[in-house]
Amino acid sequence: MESAVARSVPRAEITTMSSIVGIKFRAGGKILEFDTGGLDLKLRQAVVVETQHGQIVGAVAIHPRERTPEDQHSVSGVVKRFATPEDMRRKRDNEGREEEALQVCRERVSARHLPMKLISADFTLDGSLVTIDFASETRVDFRDLVRDVASAIHARVIFHQVGVRDHARALGTLGHCGQQLCCARFLSTLDPVSMKMAKDQSLSINPSKFSGVCGKLMCCLRFEHETYQEILAEMPHMGEVLETERGQAKVTDINPMTGAVIARLQDGTFLELTTGRDDGRADQGDGSGGYRLRCQTEQAPFE
Repeated sequence: MESAVARSVPRAEITTMSSIVGIKFRAGGKILEFDTGGLDLKLRQAVVVETQHGQIVGAVAIHPRERTPEDQHSVSGVVKRFATPEDMRRKRDNEGREEEALQVCRERVSARHLPMKLISADFTLDGSLVTIDFASETRVDFRDLVRDVASAIHARVIFHQVGVRDHARALGTLGHCGQQLCCARFLSTLDPVSMKMAKDQSLSINPSKFSGVCGKLMCCLRFEHETYQEILAEMPHMGEVLETERGQAKVTDINPMTGAVIARLQDGTFLELTTGRDDGRADQGDGSGGYRLRCQTEQAPFE
């Protein structure tokens, strides 16, 4: 129940704690940070956390760590206790009510022709409040809908609009690579992704080629970016002139994953080169022949 958790306990209550832990509330859901409340927590343990709207059952998804000053505004609440068998029974009962709440809401949304895509419903542990996440391309006036749904399910209702990336995470579908979406499988935050990251990975500047199912640039562009930067720092730049065993050659293309460098001799012949040093670094045009010839062709090997 991420939306209700985000508006959590007063900051004054959690600033004296010394460590924080990552808690997840549903499969594919966002991992939020909570103060451990002094408890010795282990991965996958079920716990009850305190939020502004009530208590919620979640599971430890990231090992506890010491707090830092930068964590002051990222902690969402406090872990109150380990979940008991009674807590887990109530959670299972609430899961049945959540599907009922979604069905009631779907009927009301359809009757009112509202532009809403319902995603999930999450009850607090005592069942007195449900948060319903939805996606929409426009702002939605759902005041009448709140009253209607609350009357039907006998609980307070909060509607929470999420973006397209959170919508895709909640669906947990497959990406272009054939695996479950990274955002649903292991990413705890959805950090910004820029076109520069695509350029650094030598991708064609066509966003449709590397956009995810959400329509935004794929998350993998970001978490792979640091690796590409490290590799590119050890490779020559586009247009750089290299000294090779066949003479000077101008770099026309590079492949960070294989370490291959494509360079063109003055006679128009393309060379595919690999670095010559044992440590993987290459001499940068100092005449020492820091690149080994892998193959020679009349056409650019990458084309």
